Amino acid sequence: MHMLESRHANLPVSSRELHPGLVSLAAMITAGAYLFMPVILGHVVVATLLWSSIAAGTLGLVTALMAPARRHALVQTLAVTSIVFFALRIAHPWIMLLRQLPLGDTARFWIVDGPGGGLLGFLPSALLILWLGRRIFHVPVAEQWGGSRAIQGGAWRYGALAGAGLALVTLGLATTFGAGPLRWAPPWAGLGVNLLSNLYEEILVRGVLLQVVRRQWNDRTAMVWTGLVFGLMHGWDAKAIFIMLTSWVIAWAVIRARSLWAGWIAHQVADLLVDSLLH
Repeated sequence: MHMLESRHANLPVSSRELHPGLVSLAAMITAGAYLFMPVILGHVVVATLLWSSIAAGTLGLVTALMAPARRHALVQTLAVTSIVFFALRIAHPWIMLLRQLPLGDTARFWIVDGPGGGLLGFLPSALLILWLGRRIFHVPVAEQWGGSRAIQGGAWRYGALAGAGLALVTLGLATTFGAGPLRWAPPWAGLGVNLLSNLYEEILVRGVLLQVVRRQWNDRTAMVWTGLVFGLMHGWDAKAIFIMLTSWVIAWAVIRARSLWAGWIAHQVADLLVDSLLH
C-alpha cells in the first residue's frame, strides 16, 4: 500500500475549488431524478438508490459537523458520487427509446439487451461523466483515465491479476455453496457486448469518482468507496453486497497501473472466467 500512496502524491491537483452552487445544483438534480424516476419507470433499483443516497447524505452531514476540517472533502465526495448516479439514471430513458426500435432479437441483444445494457445502453452516461468530470471537478480526461490512455504492460499485468483473483473467489464461493460442477462454455455474444459495456462501467466508477476521492482522501478510501458505489449500481441483494466487498481490487489495479484500462481488463478477465465456467 505504501507504493499506492507514493504514486498518489504525484497526481496533479487542480487549484480550482468546486463551486458550492454547483454542488447544490447537482444535489437537487440528483434528488429529483431519484424521486421522480421510480414513479415514471417503476424501477425498484432507483428507489433503492434514493434511500441509499439519503443515508449517505445524512452520514456525510453528521460527519461534516463532527469533523469540519474534512467538510470540503466530504462535499466533493458526495457531489461526485451523486453525479455518477445521476449519469447512470439518465441512461434509462435512452434504453427505453432503444427498445422501441424495430430490431430483431439478435440486434436488440447487441445494442441494448445484452450484459450491461448492450453496446449503446450506457454510452450517453459514460460520455456525460467524462464531460462533467472535466467541467465541474476539473479532472482532465487523461487523469480520469488514471494517467495513461494507452494500454501498456502494467495495465495488462495488474488487470489480469485482479480479474483472475476476483474470478477465483467468485467460483470458489459458488462451488462451495452448491453451484454444481464447472464446465467451460463461453457465452461469446455476451462477452463481445462486455467489451464496451464494461468500459462504460469503468468510466463511471473508476474514472472521475476514483480520482476525486483519491485527491480528497487517499487510495485506500477511494478503493473502498468505489467498491461500495459499484455494488450499489448492481442493486441491493447478495450479489451486490459481494461486489461491494470484492470490487475494490479493480480500483487497486487501476491505481497500480495508472490506467483505467487495467480496470477494463480486470472486468473482462473476471467475466470471461466466471461466465464461461459458471452456468
